[in-house]
Amino acid sequence: MWLTQNEKKVLKLLLDNAKLSDTSIGNELNISSQAVGRIRRKLEEEIIKKYSVELDLGKLGLKSLSLIDAHANEECEREIKETFPICPKMIEIIKLAKGTHKYKILRLDFNLEECEKCNLRICELLEIRNIDTIPISNMIKKDLNPLLYKAIDKLGTKTNEVDFNKLR
Repeated sequence: MWLTQNEKKVLKLLLDNAKLSDTSIGNELNISSQAVGRIRRKLEEEIIKKYSVELDLGKLGLKSLSLIDAHANEECEREIKETFPICPKMIEIIKLAKGTHKYKILRLDFNLEECEKCNLRICELLEIRNIDTIPISNMIKKDLNPLLYKAIDKLGTKTNEVDFNKLR
């Protein structure tokens, strides 16, 4: 993927705050808000999939995140799907690779007793390799933006960039 310098700069600013207006981005980069609008539309068509909200899980009352490594055969795969009603807080089941029977199960719980009860039920159904239960209060938020900035900087840069300042 090749981006212009201004496209890279807009993308980085949107990573920090997706609510920024075209005018404030334009002021930051010293380009017109119309130019920012064109850049944003292009990025939305090609790279940006959606805008989202980051939540404070602790303030929502969530107490733990469980990461479960499981193995299952075809019969157990059906049982995994049936586990959802048993453990309603389960949020995601990921099959690691096509043709394997390895899964990652990610769960959020509002209390630790509920978490343990559900984990025991999952252990009855599946061959569990490992369960890590992490209290939400112990989770360290990892900001991926610095890593994403580096990835954006490594993208090829278009050399035929239009200088929008000259067009004002």
